Amino acid sequence: SQMHKDKEELDITLSTNQVSLPETADLASFIGQLQRQAAIAGVSFKNWSRQTEEPMTGYVKVPISVEVIGSFHQILKYFYLLGKTKRIISVENFSLATEKTAEGDTNVLLKANFRASTFRQPDGAGATKKAEEAAKSGIIEKGKDARAKKEAQVEAVTGGKTDENGNPLPAGSSGTDRLKRSGASQ
Repeated sequence: SQMHKDKEELDITLSTNQVSLPETADLASFIGQLQRQAAIAGVSFKNWSRQTEEPMTGYVKVPISVEVIGSFHQILKYFYLLGKTKRIISVENFSLATEKTAEGDTNVLLKANFRASTFRQPDGAGATKKAEEAAKSGIIEKGKDARAKKEAQVEAVTGGKTDENGNPLPAGSSGTDRLKRSGASQ
């Protein structure tokens, strides 16, 4: 049904959003991403240091100061790859300088210093979502309980008997009794 398809699409969107804007900073994963992209691009991931998180409206910015070394094209590829990650990453305070190389080395290496920021949900946002889910679950459970209670009441009154259309029959009556009554009234 369409509702099942919509639910599946929403579940996929929610899991994608959870990767883009997780509940926690998950620094190990974030730094792992920065290092993996550096390895793919061929740049040396030299240094990183965590900076103070910055609360914003609706999210928290998690900045890290980073230093990488590589050729111009390697660094360019590195930033391209960072832009392709599923997690939201912004680059700020970028500076580029020539890196000293060994004497006689003709390769020009550059050192890029920048602030890579990722983002997380504000504190308590996950708890709020969990409470909302629990409330929805509670409402569903209450609805199931009410339905079961009503069915039990109907069964108690009818003795579990129904007519050919599934409508409950009063206790002590049968389908034949009903036909006799309806025939008598005609």
